[in-house]
Amino acid sequence: MKFYTNITSCIFTIKVSNKLTFEKFYGFRKFFLTAKNVGSKFIVDFSSAEYIDVSGLAMLLLLQEYIDSLEGKASLVLPAQGNQAYKMLKLAKFDEVFEIN
Repeated sequence: MKFYTNITSCIFTIKVSNKLTFEKFYGFRKFFLTAKNVGSKFIVDFSSAEYIDVSGLAMLLLLQEYIDSLEGKASLVLPAQGNQAYKMLKLAKFDEVFEIN
């Protein structure tokens, strides 16, 4: 998983490669807690992801809760249709919780 920050525009990007599971929790959380500015924007890019488990879904909900406290926005870039990560995000109705790019 790779993390990118554009400090001037307060845009934080998380690029999930392969999978989002509990083993990525601490790095994921540490990164999103670096955002302190009201109105920060997060982009979680799943375009290269193949797998997400329940822990990964919970991590996204924690992110959304934190973003709400900053009055920010979050969007997801969905993976390829048909793979497990896509199915989990759709099954959990995350397309209704997050803006989709």
